[in-house]
Amino acid sequence: MALRDQSVELLPESFRVCGSEDRFTLDVRFQVAKWTGEAGDAATAREQLAALLPISERVLGVDHPDTLVVRRDLARWTEMLGG
Repeated sequence: MALRDQSVELLPESFRVCGSEDRFTLDVRFQVAKWTGEAGDAATAREQLAALLPISERVLGVDHPDTLVVRRDLARWTEMLGG
């Protein structure tokens, strides 16, 4: 099973057990976006990261390393799409 598929499978359980704003859930969401992009779906990866960024900023802070990684990857996939 691919890493993306494993992350997608884990996400609902993470929401249920940890909650939508738990750091673990945020990381799983990031992993889903990362592996979605790596699988060739840059547009969906960008959408997922764009949805995740404001939550990460609010929960972790705008200068938190995990938030910065989300922002970096959002820029990466946006650039890949010609934006």
